[in-house]
Amino acid sequence: MGIGLGYPYLGVKYDFSKQIASELRWATGEGINVYAGRGYWNFYSGKKLTGFTGLEGGYISFDTLDMKGIGYEGSVFVGGEYFISNRLSFVMDFSPTFITLKSDEFKIDGIEWVTNLAVYYYFGKGHGSDTEQGVRLNAPIEIKTETVPEQKPQVVEEPAVDTSTETAGRINSPLQPALSPEEKQTKMRELFVAGQQEFKQEKYEQAIEKFAEVVKIEPKHQISKNNINRARGKIEDKNKLKIENYSATARNAVKQKKYKVAIQIYREAIAEFSHQISFYKDFADVYEQQNQVGLVADVYLACLEKNPDANGVRKDLALLYEEKMEKSAKLSFGKYLEKAGNHWEKLLGTEYDNLAKEHLAKLNGGNNNGRKKNGLD
Repeated sequence: MGIGLGYPYLGVKYDFSKQIASELRWATGEGINVYAGRGYWNFYSGKKLTGFTGLEGGYISFDTLDMKGIGYEGSVFVGGEYFISNRLSFVMDFSPTFITLKSDEFKIDGIEWVTNLAVYYYFGKGHGSDTEQGVRLNAPIEIKTETVPEQKPQVVEEPAVDTSTETAGRINSPLQPALSPEEKQTKMRELFVAGQQEFKQEKYEQAIEKFAEVVKIEPKHQISKNNINRARGKIEDKNKLKIENYSATARNAVKQKKYKVAIQIYREAIAEFSHQISFYKDFADVYEQQNQVGLVADVYLACLEKNPDANGVRKDLALLYEEKMEKSAKLSFGKYLEKAGNHWEKLLGTEYDNLAKEHLAKLNGGNNNGRKKNGLD
């Protein structure tokens, strides 16, 4: 949310997303008051500059020395917003504005060209912050990726089920009434055949469930155990092909500079394979190529939320915060100093232990014992 101070108006603006925003405005001067609402669409969003257009509608009341009355105004506007910092911006827009006014003695309407100049200050998450709304890793995405042909699995031959009374009566499931030996053999045969059918249809998860039920009845049914392992192998192969397909398709989009397509693919890939670290690193590279450092940090944080032991990602995030610390203003320096220090602290005792101690010593002004001070507490 931001507050704008213009000439001569006061506005309160709220961003629903990176592209959509609304604003309430009150303008006053020489007995005239205008209460207006605006809807914004940001058609361009860069690191410093945002281009927007939208619609405005408002109610007018006036009480001057000569007359008193009410009116309405409406306009289509276009303009730009330049961010001096993450929170402070300068805004200018132009609009052909239709105005209609009426009093007891007259009614008049017409179109006037209006230019608005203002300074805005944003609260909460500023423009380009680490939690900017551009990275919503779990948002649903509709995108079709190319599929890679898979080899058909070999058909599992139906084995002969051990029908001996001795084997069948050995184990009873504690979750169901005791079955007679004949009922157990019938149940095992039905489950095994159903598992075979699921396997042939490449429904490997369902096949595993059926074979597992057979093993519950007869824990020594080795053929069912073997089929469970084969089905798990097929799932792993299938997932491996999907992961390779996601990576190849996304990298091809990046190569063609279709960054929006690549971002969508990585979001979908991470939603399905949240523990695939390479997806997060490649995703962060897309934002880094566009110089969107805040979104790079968001991707790393999302990775660590799902994979807290991803020490390589944590190291890259700590280095990123140090880079932002060096480039930031005094007000932000302490924030990034603390964030970098926190992540280096978590890397103590890992494969990055020496590197962590080195950076903590630098951040702490030479103290390398791993304790926080100088703003890291």
